[in-house]
Amino acid sequence: MDTTPAPDAAPGASSSSAGTTAAAADALAAGVETLSLEERFAIMRGIGEECIQEDELMRLLQNKPVPICYDGFEPSGRMHIAQGVVKTINVNKMIKAGCKVKIWIADWFAQLNNKMGGDLKKIQTVGRYMIEIWKAAGMNLDGVEFLWSSEEINKRAHEYWPLVMDIARKNNVKRITRTFTNMDELIADYESGALHPADVKPALAKAINAILQPVRDHFNNNNEAKVLLNTVKDALSEIDLAN
Repeated sequence: MDTTPAPDAAPGASSSSAGTTAAAADALAAGVETLSLEERFAIMRGIGEECIQEDELMRLLQNKPVPICYDGFEPSGRMHIAQGVVKTINVNKMIKAGCKVKIWIADWFAQLNNKMGGDLKKIQTVGRYMIEIWKAAGMNLDGVEFLWSSEEINKRAHEYWPLVMDIARKNNVKRITRTFTNMDELIADYESGALHPADVKPALAKAINAILQPVRDHFNNNNEAKVLLNTVKDALSEIDLAN
């Protein structure tokens, strides 16, 4: 694999000096002070189509001065309108809400997928081209850090490659792409060890959350249900204090 370092990103778009980074962080913090917690939450909630736990998002914004948001892309050719315009709008919203945005440029992974004929230098050129488009479209680069996967992997190769090897040893294509048509198949694979608990738990949590969401919505929106819930919470708190 070609280990040529990623070229410098567009000026002002890549990792900056410590002084510049500190100044940008101060600017972000100053901007956040003008917005209430509820306003910041509304901005962030308006970006995502789905939010699994809204209270967790609220706590994150309340307790973490500058939350970090991640995005990423494979440089693979021309940029379409949604990728250029919508990403710019959403990144600027996240920054307005007080977040820092880290965007991964997956140049090595684009090479693995044979994008741009597998030519890493061409892939990296496409990456710089995309950064320039976002810059021209008005993305607030003071709150953005672009990370080239080739550079970051090389920096922490002693951590990354053992992890890759561990995952490769414990998994195969059949397991990764496995789907189940009935519960008996799932139980059989789980008991045999073919299906790892780490594969089951996230999917199970997602399914349970989907089932429980109407219940959460009811207790959030129905005044009588809210009163009942608060009454039960108060009663349980009294019991805990008594014990």
